Amino acid sequence: MPDAQRASTQPPAILVLSPEAHDQLGGLASYLRGIVTALGPEHAVTFLGRARATLSTHRPVRSTPTTADASPHLTQLATRSRAEQIWQALRWALRCRLRRQPTLTLCGHLHLAPLAVLVQRLAGGRSLLVLLGLESWQAPSSPAARRAASRFDRYVSVSRFTAERFGRWSGVDAGRIIVIPPAVDPEPFRRVTRDNVLSLRRELGIVDRPTLLTVARLDEVANRKGHHHVLGILPELRQSHPGLVYLIAGDGPGRSTLEQQAATLSIADAVRFLGPVSEARKAALFRLANAFVLPSEGEGFGIVLAEAAICRLPIVYSSLDASAEAVAGVERCWSVDPRAKPQLLAALQDALSSGAQAPAQAPAVRELPGCTPAAFGQAWRHAASQSALGDETLSSEETLPNSGS
Repeated sequence: MPDAQRASTQPPAILVLSPEAHDQLGGLASYLRGIVTALGPEHAVTFLGRARATLSTHRPVRSTPTTADASPHLTQLATRSRAEQIWQALRWALRCRLRRQPTLTLCGHLHLAPLAVLVQRLAGGRSLLVLLGLESWQAPSSPAARRAASRFDRYVSVSRFTAERFGRWSGVDAGRIIVIPPAVDPEPFRRVTRDNVLSLRRELGIVDRPTLLTVARLDEVANRKGHHHVLGILPELRQSHPGLVYLIAGDGPGRSTLEQQAATLSIADAVRFLGPVSEARKAALFRLANAFVLPSEGEGFGIVLAEAAICRLPIVYSSLDASAEAVAGVERCWSVDPRAKPQLLAALQDALSSGAQAPAQAPAVRELPGCTPAAFGQAWRHAASQSALGDETLSSEETLPNSGS
């Protein structure tokens, strides 16, 4: 069989370029892991990410390929430096070129776009840029990243909001951008039992107290997740809801600033900084909470909002970003400008009153039709297949169910 014919019948080798390692917490790594799972064992996938020193002390200094037990088609590479990530990416491209193997380079962050375009040219394959959020909303400061942004064969965005913001500055035609929202699996939340919830409430010392929950990274730059907005109105909120406790799950460089704010407002006893939490503990937190709030100014989608929605929590979310797409069609939701204190206060008062319930009596978990693992997997397999084949007819309507459907 001629080389060209053999290449056309082979599934492409796929390189996932990520600023984070495969096993790290957070929405970006979670979304990219979901893509790898969706693509299935018929594709040989190399996940090339950067390990955070604070989270990856168990890793050797040099990148080490490992095969995930549950995903034999996956090779993980975690590098400690940008130079090493570039070297590993170019090495992958050369290897595929020498084998005359079809390739698809999947870029997980706009700042990696110049490297992804270089890899594509060297490997002689196709490329796809994933638009996950804030970094895609405005032109990057790097001229190389701005130039590379428009040179991909295909684009996938987690939300229409993010796709529109990217299109405004990049000049990329909307017909080349498809929308695939993140998958939210309801099963971990269904596995939480009444005893699990009561045990966690006892552990946190909040057995009979109303609880408000935020799950998000604690950002230092501009406090864009909005925790400080909630802390600022907590004294007034506790007047209408005595005993209220604000649970903050997640960690990051902004934690000390938020802790100082709580101390200054004399509400330290009403706030629990829980740090990073496991998936099982996160599920239990969603099941014990009376209401959920994410007053962010930079959500590309807001997967934690979708998780709150499948748990049927009252939700307060921001009108300044893509959050509305995560809760489209969901009841008991309040959209607010988080910078407007009276608006945020009124919405949280209503949400907490709406979510008043006996401990461990949370309603049944549901599915969000546009965010199921099955819908995500089907959409991504189609997108990867068409991108690798060079099909320019692919449109958003073909790949969705959309988050709002």
